[in-house]
Amino acid sequence: MIVHDVMFRAESVVRRFEPPKCPQCGDEPFLPQEAAFAGEGRIRHTWVCEGCGHAFRTSVEMPALRPSASRPARQ
Repeated sequence: MIVHDVMFRAESVVRRFEPPKCPQCGDEPFLPQEAAFAGEGRIRHTWVCEGCGHAFRTSVEMPALRPSASRPARQ
């Protein structure tokens, strides 16, 4: 099985999660088959399209977390 990588950047405010479309047939998989922390603020999802069986990955770059007034900054 060949797994293709797709990368995109997460917005600082996510209003609604939209799964990616299969690059082969355009269907939207319901849930990722696997999710893993990929380091340096990235989350990698592995998807398998239910329509055509094509496997692909997405990589989400999470925005840097800023310390809030209610939470002290880490030292």
